[in-house]
Amino acid sequence: MHRPVAAAAAFLALSLSLPLAAQWDEFPPLSPGAAAAPKAEGPRPLEMSGQLAPPQCPQAAYTFTYKVVFPQGFDGGPVDAAILVRARAFHEESKETWETDYASSQGACDRVAPPHRTVSGTPFRASPKLAGVMWGWEEFYGGNHPGWGYVSQNMTAEDGTELTLGRLFPNFRDSLFQLWGIVYRGFCSQGKDTTPSFYGSQPCRKRPPRAPEQLSEPGNTLDAAGHAILSPQGLHFHLDPYEGYFWADGPKFLDIPKEKLLEIGADRLLLP
Repeated sequence: MHRPVAAAAAFLALSLSLPLAAQWDEFPPLSPGAAAAPKAEGPRPLEMSGQLAPPQCPQAAYTFTYKVVFPQGFDGGPVDAAILVRARAFHEESKETWETDYASSQGACDRVAPPHRTVSGTPFRASPKLAGVMWGWEEFYGGNHPGWGYVSQNMTAEDGTELTLGRLFPNFRDSLFQLWGIVYRGFCSQGKDTTPSFYGSQPCRKRPPRAPEQLSEPGNTLDAAGHAILSPQGLHFHLDPYEGYFWADGPKFLDIPKEKLLEIGADRLLLP
């Protein structure tokens, strides 16, 4: 789910008041900063869905669905456009997965259930200067069970750019050790002998080891740091099954309250 995908340069304005069905080549090209939609009262849903079938067995069609519900107050500015760019990235990634892992497979016709992917998200205002979306995704390409999890998107309200660790913590090197200590001890307190696999399955000890790359690079987005979403309550980490421990353990979560973020050096002007 996390391979970077470049957005197309051109943009096609969308009316989000009506569902939109799209095939791969019909998905509108999007770019950050463009006006995503006219202003509208109330929630504005955008739903894109369709099917593709391997030529050798049309009955084994791959179904994809993407849904975004823009609440009232999202007025078609750069944040809306950035959200649609992310939807475009999900779409292109699904296309690549379908083409490389499914459509070309000779065993595609023998699968018990046809493959599918569903992605949905509802944007919200984290503060006057920030907006966010916690995307939920679920997919099945064969195997013992479907895959599912989260992708976070935190944006500045001014231009829709992705929020990074270095932007959230201006004196990042001073905040790094404290941030990693909170994350390390928080996950270790959940009853396991190691940190989640997302952070390298490091042994739980009294003193935290060196911070992993996900949390030690100021240019990393909050998604890269642990699918973290910034809300009025603080910073909330979501780790998908297998990013935590075993599938049976399910997802893992961790909350850092707003007051603690400020204590370790978060930008006060960004927080609500």
